[in-house]
Amino acid sequence: MYMNLLMTLDRNYVPQLNVMLFSALHSDSAAYFDVYLLHDEGLSEEDVAGTRVLLGQRGTLHLIRVDEDGLADAPTSDRYPKAIYYRIFAAKYLPDTIMNRPKSPYPKTYHPEYERVLANRLREVVTDTASPLRSYLNIPAVLKFLDEPKEYGKPWFGQLMAGPQMIAYLLQVDYWMRKYML
Repeated sequence: MYMNLLMTLDRNYVPQLNVMLFSALHSDSAAYFDVYLLHDEGLSEEDVAGTRVLLGQRGTLHLIRVDEDGLADAPTSDRYPKAIYYRIFAAKYLPDTIMNRPKSPYPKTYHPEYERVLANRLREVVTDTASPLRSYLNIPAVLKFLDEPKEYGKPWFGQLMAGPQMIAYLLQVDYWMRKYML
């Protein structure tokens, strides 16, 4: 997998950058990272030498010096340095290939076992005569839904994992109704 990462920082945040990259590199051993660092004049090649070693052959580090014109009056403190504002300028500095890329719903994948477990649990709920949810459902339609493909379009609550989300939602409503004796 190929992934673009954008960080805005000054030299004080390099240790945290390295921790984040270490985690990203170890979470997916096949991923390749293009890392874009928007920074001020205080960040040097020496500051990020360890970051380059950490990325090794698994990524490319792009140092992008931000022009701070317009930030002279920006409120800052030890906790909130100027670097927090750099993300506002990301579109100005990032390559067109990133800014105009096709949108992707990543991460959309889920383990098929998750959907199977949810579906089995909802089957139990709709066949349980003590379920308060039953009176609000069209039971044959729910059972048909559980037996058919789940990508039925964009539901009202989001776009990812439409089927599993709908099943989980119904299970949560049943739980809530039982808990509060509705």
